[in-house]
Amino acid sequence: MMLYFGNKVVLLPGDFYFGAPDEYQYIQTLLGSCVALTFWHPVKKNGGMCHFVIPTDVNREQQGKGALLNGRYGDQAIKLFQQHIAYEQGDIQEYRLGLYGGMQAIKVTEERGMQQIGKMNLDFALAQIRANNWLIAHSYTAGKGALKIRMDLADGRVEVATVAQPEDPA
Repeated sequence: MMLYFGNKVVLLPGDFYFGAPDEYQYIQTLLGSCVALTFWHPVKKNGGMCHFVIPTDVNREQQGKGALLNGRYGDQAIKLFQQHIAYEQGDIQEYRLGLYGGMQAIKVTEERGMQQIGKMNLDFALAQIRANNWLIAHSYTAGKGALKIRMDLADGRVEVATVAQPEDPA
């Protein structure tokens, strides 16, 4: 459920937005262990951002082929980008790609044999980027705490600000 404020779209976890600056100029989100991908075309002046929560939906096959794509999942968010770029008659290789997040914000216990969620999301995104031969133009990943990401659709610039993680009480 995206939030709209004047010329800005704010993505919540699981949101996806693709457009041009004449609709909304800025897209922003706040990330912890989630990952945001950005795509921007320097000539078409369009692009978008996703805020995915986990790499894949293990129940996707049960939903059937007609089920709508959900930006909550990394694999589906990437398909949404591919669809929107194809609709705009663009070549995804011409888009500038940004990768953000995968921070150490929530830790799944090692006893369950699971990795940290941020690392799992980041590893998935990097594997997809390599598999598609995409080049990363800008990134800010890993670390602790949270990131505020703001993309300007007019010029493709992405601003990243760190948000301090509160200290653990002693």
